Amino acid sequence: MRYTTLFLAAALPFSACKKQEPDIQNLNGGRIVVMGHGGMGIHSTYPLDSPAGVLSCLSSDADGSEIDVQLTSDSVLVAYHSGDLSEGTNMSGPVWRHTWAEIQQGRFTGVPYTDHHIMSLDAFFGHVDVHDRAISLDIKLHPDGTPDAAYYGTFINAIIRLVDSHSFSDRFYIESQSPQFLSMLKERRSDLKLFYYPPTFEDGLSTAQTLGVFGISIDMNKISADQMASAHAQGFWVALWNAESNSDNEEAIRLAPEIIQTDRLDHLIGLLD
Repeated sequence: MRYTTLFLAAALPFSACKKQEPDIQNLNGGRIVVMGHGGMGIHSTYPLDSPAGVLSCLSSDADGSEIDVQLTSDSVLVAYHSGDLSEGTNMSGPVWRHTWAEIQQGRFTGVPYTDHHIMSLDAFFGHVDVHDRAISLDIKLHPDGTPDAAYYGTFINAIIRLVDSHSFSDRFYIESQSPQFLSMLKERRSDLKLFYYPPTFEDGLSTAQTLGVFGISIDMNKISADQMASAHAQGFWVALWNAESNSDNEEAIRLAPEIIQTDRLDHLIGLLD
């Protein structure tokens, strides 16, 4: 497991480089949870959120994986990122307009000589042991207009069924951009670790305080070290995403979050090994 702090090489005159362990101040005892973005990230040959990509991530030395989640018209949770299935699959239209039986027939495109399908989360977690792994579900809600409370309720029911059916660890997180969705989910299941996914840090901190959620999930380019310290002072965990390069990984570590969701997984694992 990769709950460890960063080692930086300090070059000394006429001596060999010596690794030093900085004092990372976060709410997880100075340890950073390493997660792959949608499995192995956007640079992988595996499609984002594909079964093979997520399984490869969970089989690595990472702590776990972030997974994008959408809901079919018959209330099946599936792993898919974009608002329209035409982006990277042989189907079209938003996920919510299709049944699971229809989605099952779809395949990811653009990866030659391989066959990657869209996965049902319930089926995937029914075959993969995740009781000691970190899992973060990034909830992608209705892409057409503003979802109503009934749609939120249907989505929440599906999440609760998923949670109750599988042995997730205490490192199971749920992220959403919708304060209303998070408020409704928290009312139903106060034990879940919810993260608000804001457009700005200021909105994130204010809304997280109002909702009383567990943390904030934010683009690493939209938070400073001082703001990170402010979030920690208020008791909020911070998950950083958009770490797309090696230099992004290094900067994300310097910000001292609790969680980093990276597109350069092997590099981040190496830094924190």
